[in-house]
Amino acid sequence: MGVKRELRIAHDKKRRKLVAELDELERRIASERRLAGEMERAAIELAFDAAGGDRRKLSEQAELNTKKAEHLMQAQNLEYLAAPVRDAITTAELELSRYSLEEAHERVVETVSDLPAIAKQLSTMIEPIAIAFSEFKKKIDTAAREALPLIARGDDERVRSLASRLRTVMFRGIRAQMASDFHTHGVDFFTGEPFEASTFDGVVAPVLRAMVSALEVDIHTNDTAIPGRTTFRLKTNVVGLFGLTLRFGEIVSLPTEDADVKKLVERGDLETVDEPTLDKMEEGA
Repeated sequence: MGVKRELRIAHDKKRRKLVAELDELERRIASERRLAGEMERAAIELAFDAAGGDRRKLSEQAELNTKKAEHLMQAQNLEYLAAPVRDAITTAELELSRYSLEEAHERVVETVSDLPAIAKQLSTMIEPIAIAFSEFKKKIDTAAREALPLIARGDDERVRSLASRLRTVMFRGIRAQMASDFHTHGVDFFTGEPFEASTFDGVVAPVLRAMVSALEVDIHTNDTAIPGRTTFRLKTNVVGLFGLTLRFGEIVSLPTEDADVKKLVERGDLETVDEPTLDKMEEGA
């Protein structure tokens, strides 16, 4: 507990004690005034008889007025006692507001003072994650170094888009998941920036699959049928399929059920190249 908080609590206890003391005095003042009122009403009820010469009633009336005066005097005495208590409460409340403000400053200072230790703890949490991502990036880089020359076939333009996506995929994937996860918990680091997906794997996996698909484009032969794939000849240049730039006249092997391949076929950008079926291959065997 902070020093200012302790002072504020002690001062508030003092103020509460004064309030309790004032409450008791005001209760007694109200009681005296209530009794004075009762005496006055009783004296008024005797006024008619006393004025008519009833000496006993007159004596009772005088006694009631005396008691009334005593109660009023006692109420005034109690007011004298209450006055300094009220002043003390006013002063205590002003001081309490000052102590409360000082406590607020102290509390914020304590909170901020704790943050460097938390930052250090977070730093130790980040490093193992960075190591894991570094190892994964090395594997992607190794795969890309081996795959891109095979896909390019001496034409760097053929893989320019895929190579660019591979270079930045780790960075995009990390930012995408950070943006999504931090936003979920009320922290927005990347406001308004669009991402392909909301998770790291949602960004990275499609690019890796595109690299595999790009490798498979050139896996075709005239004497072997590949299930699920069709050999096509390009009737125009095609840019962007699996991150590749494919040229007019190229012979390529493509997944038959791929949505983008189907669109190219529907547009007439691809024509099927005659190739043996599995049935014919079995007959030949």
